[in-house]
Amino acid sequence: MPDNQNESSTSFVNFITVGIIIILVVWYIIDKLDINNSETINYSNVFMNLIVVIGFVILGVASLFLMIFLIFKSFEFVDNVSKNALIPYIEEINNYCKKNGIKFEESMTKIPESFSTLLSIKPDNFSGNSNCFASYIYVMTGKTQNLYFYIFDNKNTYRFHKGTDYVYKSICIIKRADLNLPKFHIRDKNLIIDFIDKMFGVDKDKGKGEEINLSDDKTFSKMFVLHGLIKKGVEDYFYNEKNRKSFVENHIKGYSYEGNGEYLVISSLNTVTRREKYGITKLENRLKMLDCAVQIMNELE
Repeated sequence: MPDNQNESSTSFVNFITVGIIIILVVWYIIDKLDINNSETINYSNVFMNLIVVIGFVILGVASLFLMIFLIFKSFEFVDNVSKNALIPYIEEINNYCKKNGIKFEESMTKIPESFSTLLSIKPDNFSGNSNCFASYIYVMTGKTQNLYFYIFDNKNTYRFHKGTDYVYKSICIIKRADLNLPKFHIRDKNLIIDFIDKMFGVDKDKGKGEEINLSDDKTFSKMFVLHGLIKKGVEDYFYNEKNRKSFVENHIKGYSYEGNGEYLVISSLNTVTRREKYGITKLENRLKMLDCAVQIMNELE
């Protein structure tokens, strides 16, 4: 796919370049000949002028290619600077992990099998398409208050014939062995954005089950959109006021939540970009996410 894309881009540039040269040459000849107003034509002057025009066109095209080359080089420089800028943050996380008995890996070599049922986690190659793949980087694995946790940055890559999309988010997965959560998903409610999405046919809750309205709890309903794969089971679980309050009182705006058996998954908002970037969720924000997860998990019944 990338090779075909490069070939088509090169063909397009060549086509435009030849087109510009032809247009300029024809325009110059017509302008100089001025056949309607001239009785005689000095062909030697026309030939010399034609050579000069072609020379300027070649010089202009060469300058254009040089400018494009320098732009790409500047992007490479920015990428290298971005990578180097991550080093202090990686070291900070690594040092914290060493002091607190937490395992730290720069990339997750293999996703635990138990994550396969989580909607928030995609396998290495998803959608049955080799052009769509996920990577999990800067992974913290540990235990706190008898709860096992994973915190990492997630990058999903979608390659299309028109380009590549990158979707970034932070994820915290926390496990409590004595819990059996129904399969649900909770996200912030935003009336304006939700209305616009519906108007344009965007379904950002696809695959998360049926929307469930807990109309008896106005605070919860005003804050969140709740979906469940098995509506009755989710309704019964959130009928318990304590379970609803655990999300209302500990929620951090921008986080979404997925419940599934013994797991609770917290995800940050997606960041979508057409250009690959180098970033890392800082230690402060990772601990903030972990604290939110622990508070909720300890209060759920």
